[in-house]
Amino acid sequence: MNTCPCGSGNSYAECCEPYVEGRRDAPTAEALLRSRYTAYTKKAIDYLWDTIHPGRRSKFDKREMTQWAQSSTWNELTILGTVAGGPNDTRGEVEFIARYVQDGEKNTLREVSHFVREQGRWYFTTGHHPSARQVVRSEPRVGRNDPCTCGSGKKYKKCCGRKRAGAEAVPREA
Repeated sequence: MNTCPCGSGNSYAECCEPYVEGRRDAPTAEALLRSRYTAYTKKAIDYLWDTIHPGRRSKFDKREMTQWAQSSTWNELTILGTVAGGPNDTRGEVEFIARYVQDGEKNTLREVSHFVREQGRWYFTTGHHPSARQVVRSEPRVGRNDPCTCGSGKKYKKCCGRKRAGAEAVPREA
């Protein structure tokens, strides 16, 4: 079986080929994203161009798109999530990670792509890198030089901090 490059697990003929070859329109924003990724792997530049929203095409350089696709080997697509973008929606977004090699260097593209559906057809409009998500600790962080939380009166780094680092189970006397 010739597995589809989009990572769906289906055969190319049953998955993205009908979209990339123009026999059918992608029914969802995610299907369009998957087929656009597949188009990069197949160097199907006309499909990439055709699936950009007509009002946004002036912002994309077709020659640059061609060069990027032709100089890259696309290895993996991972869909991280979708918002709307179903068969009855008019807007959708898909967050993904695409891994590729360009000029012998491994690269990762993480993006949130935005799509609109007009007259029954999905189009790519824009993409942006997702915002960094701030990690919020549920407990205060104990610093190395803070008093140990066990109540020994020693610095954390000389007491329980040593245990965490795989040192002796019994703290040394200072």
